[in-house]
Amino acid sequence: MKRILGPLSLAMLPLLLAAPVFPSPHIQFEATTVDVGEVRSEQLIQASFDYRNTGDVDLKIQGIDKSCSCIVTKASLAETKPGGLGKIEVEFVPNVPGGTVSNFVTVHTNDPERPSVELRIDASIKPVAVLTPARIDFGNLPVGATKEESINIVPVEPKDFRLGDIKSSGKCVAVSEVKATHDDKGTYVLKLRISAGDAPGQILEIVQIGTSVKGANLGLLVFGNVVSSGSNGSNQR
Repeated sequence: MKRILGPLSLAMLPLLLAAPVFPSPHIQFEATTVDVGEVRSEQLIQASFDYRNTGDVDLKIQGIDKSCSCIVTKASLAETKPGGLGKIEVEFVPNVPGGTVSNFVTVHTNDPERPSVELRIDASIKPVAVLTPARIDFGNLPVGATKEESINIVPVEPKDFRLGDIKSSGKCVAVSEVKATHDDKGTYVLKLRISAGDAPGQILEIVQIGTSVKGANLGLLVFGNVVSSGSNGSNQR
């Protein structure tokens, strides 16, 4: 015997055939980009991204990826209740001489519709001083030889600017002289002595230059090659 569906059964048919809807979390950020404006190269940058769980079940932060190892991140909550608020905090130091910097973090959650969200922090770097040259490539230096290089340091704001401690990250680069020229730009002249080791290889050191500006040191990259005595060195002294 055949059974005929009535009007009520026919009306419910689409609901019966529809896929079931399961409760799920949903992350909603107030903003995914923060522009911190103009900052110093060595300034600690801090930014926070607020979000809300607009879903039906707990939202879980499963991981945070970073575009740079210099970034430190922290989630205020490992789990956020439905309707609850959370925050992703980001800190980093630009450590670049100037220009625009953008760093990224990617937040991974159990939100099925949006499992990964990319957050961006923009900053314009105001240099404390301009170094000329900005880095030193001394080329090839024979084993046992030495070479001197000079760098001009011109502060962006000469008033009350002073140089502090200067040291290199390695043993091949040393400061031979620091001199203030007393010109209207407040220029300093820094002389470095580069000493080749006793074996061929590469020299790659960073000279850290302290300043009187709180939290704002300068960095100078010094690099080149130590070659055997029979090779062609360049401008050794």
